[in-house]
Amino acid sequence: MRMTAEPQGLITRRYSIMAEGAPVADLSFPAFGPSTVSPIGGQAYRLRRAGVLRERFTLEPAVAGALAIASATQRDPLRREFAVEVGARRLSLRSASLLRSDYLLLDGAQTIGALHSTGALRQGIEADLPDELSLEARVFILWVVLLLWRGRRVTRASAGE
Repeated sequence: MRMTAEPQGLITRRYSIMAEGAPVADLSFPAFGPSTVSPIGGQAYRLRRAGVLRERFTLEPAVAGALAIASATQRDPLRREFAVEVGARRLSLRSASLLRSDYLLLDGAQTIGALHSTGALRQGIEADLPDELSLEARVFILWVVLLLWRGRRVTRASAGE
């Protein structure tokens, strides 16, 4: 399924998520505090990011005590590769190359999805993700990649690149 995350406004802290051209959700990256996502299919969710050396991202229903629906855990702090769990399914999210910001979604050795940047200054995403993943899981994967890109931009800016 073709999905996009389009930045809203000049400061890219809000993104509109579209699936096959239809609006699905809005993501927000506030200056302080956790990311938020508007309800997806009428259900509210929490997006969490944790970890210092090995980052971990989770998507949980916004209900006290609910278990994570999806998670992504960095396999090695020096590489851009994540173990993704969606229910009982185990996937990998991996950088397509050292020099580009594109990511591939893999099931074992088979590529089942791809995400790439749209635009240089206001980075959005265009993604082809498998239909068999839930809509919530696909939004989660977009969120993870957006966070990774935002982190790289902040790191490059602080390093004077």
